[in-house]
Amino acid sequence: MKKLLLGTFLATLTLFIWGFLFWGTPWPNPAFQHLDLEDEVAVWESLRDHIPASGTYYFPDVQREGGFEAAAARHDEGPLATVMIHAEGMPVMSPAVFVLGFLHMFVSALLMALLLRTAAPALTTYRRRAGFVASVGLVVAVWANLGEPVWNYHAWSFELMQAAYDWTSWILAGLVLARFAVPARSYAAA
Repeated sequence: MKKLLLGTFLATLTLFIWGFLFWGTPWPNPAFQHLDLEDEVAVWESLRDHIPASGTYYFPDVQREGGFEAAAARHDEGPLATVMIHAEGMPVMSPAVFVLGFLHMFVSALLMALLLRTAAPALTTYRRRAGFVASVGLVVAVWANLGEPVWNYHAWSFELMQAAYDWTSWILAGLVLARFAVPARSYAAA
């Protein structure tokens, strides 16, 4: 178990560093749209004034009691929006976000390591173990990201970029985890 925890920790470091490299470069910028500064300030003030509580909001709200027909007409006309608000604000590079992010990555890598350890008897080579994690990572990336443009009308450019990040993250983590989740010698010898 110590070996698996060490592999999980090293995979988490790999995920953390990859996140900085991927999102810290201009490469994903085309996935984001930008308002001019004047419009951004106006939208920011409107959000602050009209949405005081943190949460996720969908517009137009077709679930609102008694308002389905009007909301459906606005839905047909557009625009549609999903707004995720953190009303209280936060520091730009909050250490708490990095700590929670690292913990999230560790738990995710540990779950992947446990899954890999379960499958390891059938994956007798390093290449097969790394390929298994990459394959599971592809499933995760497709499921978690590519449904958003279909069901919630998110921009394909952003969700494809997010899927690319997620998949490459698991490819890299798999290269690390595959060294630590090895099949038992007795099984490999059989």
